[in-house]
Amino acid sequence: MTSADTTVNHDSIREYWRSLYYFNLYRIVLAGALLTLAVSEGKIADFGERSPTLFLIASIGMGLMGIINVITITRGVPEFSTQAIFQITADIILLTLLMHASNGIESGLALLMIVSIAASGVVLSGHLTLFFAGFATLLVMAETGYDVFIGLKSMVSFTQVGLLGAGMFTTGIVLSTLATRTRATEALAEQRAVDLANLDQVNQLIVERLDNGILLLRGDLSVGLINDAGRRLLGITATHTPSHLAAVNPLLAQACDAWRQGTAEQTLLFRAGAAASTIHARFVGIGSGTLVFLEDMTAAQERTQQIKLAALGRLSAAIAHEIRNPLGALSHAAQLLNESDNIAADDARLARIVQDQSVRINRVIESVLSLGRRESDAGDTLELHDWLDEFRATYCNSQSIPLEALAIEGPNPTVPMNSDHLNQIMSNLCQNSIRHSPTFSGDPLVRLEIRDENHADGARLDIVDFGSGIPTAAEEQLFEPFFTGSAQGTGLGLYISRELCEGNQARLDYISGNGGARFRITFHRHTDRPPNR
Repeated sequence: MTSADTTVNHDSIREYWRSLYYFNLYRIVLAGALLTLAVSEGKIADFGERSPTLFLIASIGMGLMGIINVITITRGVPEFSTQAIFQITADIILLTLLMHASNGIESGLALLMIVSIAASGVVLSGHLTLFFAGFATLLVMAETGYDVFIGLKSMVSFTQVGLLGAGMFTTGIVLSTLATRTRATEALAEQRAVDLANLDQVNQLIVERLDNGILLLRGDLSVGLINDAGRRLLGITATHTPSHLAAVNPLLAQACDAWRQGTAEQTLLFRAGAAASTIHARFVGIGSGTLVFLEDMTAAQERTQQIKLAALGRLSAAIAHEIRNPLGALSHAAQLLNESDNIAADDARLARIVQDQSVRINRVIESVLSLGRRESDAGDTLELHDWLDEFRATYCNSQSIPLEALAIEGPNPTVPMNSDHLNQIMSNLCQNSIRHSPTFSGDPLVRLEIRDENHADGARLDIVDFGSGIPTAAEEQLFEPFFTGSAQGTGLGLYISRELCEGNQARLDYISGNGGARFRITFHRHTDRPPNR
C-alpha cells in the first residue's frame, strides 16, 4: 500500500470517529435536557410522570455514558465497531426506559430512537442498521404490550408501534442504501486519489529524468516548477530556486513576456549556464501559465556532427577506392621508368619524385582511412626541430618557395607523434597560412615557434602567419568538417588535422589574438626524452 493509499484510509476512519463523537455530544445535550426536566418542579407533558426516579436514573445514565464515550472515542480504545455497537444498543435501551418512565409510546420519546437508527446507518454496515431497527421495534412493542397487559393502554396503541417500527425500518433501509453508496463512492474516490498520487509521482519522475529542461511559469512569470535538466542548463544550484524568471535569466523572461503579448517568436536561442551553452527555448501556453522547454543545442550539434562523420567516412572510402587504382598505376609506371637502362638522369630524378610522392599520397589515404577507424599510432618519437628542418626542405621544394618563407624557432624537444600524420598536419596548416599571407618579399611567410616549458602539457608548436587572421564569427566552426572560407577549399583540412592530432594524443587549437592566425599543436608529454639542445 502506498503512502497516499494509507493517508486516504486514515482520513476515512477519522471521519467515522468524528461522526460518532458528534453523536455522543448530541446524547450529552439530550441527557442534560432530560435531566433538567427530571429535577424541575413543573412537569412538561408526560415526561417522567409514571416513574420519576427511573426517568432521573435513565437521564443520568445517558449523560454519563455520553461523557465516558467521548473519552473512549478520543483515545480510540476499544476499536470503532465495538464502541459504535455498544453505544447505539445502550442508547435504544435507555430511550425505552425513559419512554416507560413517562407515559409509554404516547410520550413521543420513542421517536428519538429514529435518530439512533440513523446514526447506526451512518457509522455501521446496512445489516447492523436493520438489526437495530428491529431491536428497537421489539423493545417498543414489548413495552406497549406490557402497558396493554396491565390495562394502561388499549390495543389501538399497537398502531402507533407499527407506524414507529415502519419509520425506523424505512430510516434504516434508506440510510443503509445511502451509506453503501457513500462508501462505494468513498472507495472509488480513494482509489482515484491513489491513482492520481501515483500518476503525479510518475510524472515527476518522467520530468526529472528528461534530458530537456522543463520550466513551469505562473501568470506573473514566477517559477512554479523546474527539473534537474533545467537547473543544469540555466546554471541554478539545487539548493536555491529563484522565485521569478527574471532572476534566473532576464533575457528569457523578456522573451517569454513578449511572446505572451504576441510581439515575439515562440522560440528563442540564448546562452546560459557556467559553460555558456547555446540553449533553444520554446514557449507553450498552459492555462494561465507558460511551459518552457529548454534544449541544449550541443546534443543536436553532436548528432549533426555524427551525420557529417558518417558521410565523411563513406566519402573517404570512395576516394580511397578511386585514387588507389590510378595511384598504383602511376607508381608502377614510375618504377618501370626508373629501372630503364636508357633513361636520362633528369628523367630518373623526376621518376623518383613521382614514385616518392605516390608513396606519400598512399600514406595520406591510409591516414584518412584510419581517421574513420579512430586508429592511433603515437608510437614514433620525433626530434621536433630536426624534423621541422626536413619538413621545411621538402615542403618548400614541392611548393617552389624559398626556405626563408618558413622560419623555425625554439628548442629541439622529443615528442611522441607519427611522422606521416604530422607531415599531413603541417602541410595543411602551412598551406592555409601561405594562402592567406602576403607575397614573399624576403621576410618569413610562416613562423614555426617551438615551446617546451616545464608544465603538465608537453611541447607546443605554434604555426603563425602574417595574414588578416580568421573572423571571430568563423572561429566556432573552424574545425567542423566541410566548413571552409575559401571557394577552392574542401573544408576537410583542419578537421582531419585535429583528428590526426587527437589520434596521437595531441591537441590542435586556434589561438585568437591580434594580427595573423595562430594554430597551436600541444603534444602529449613524453617521459623518456633526451635533453634539449
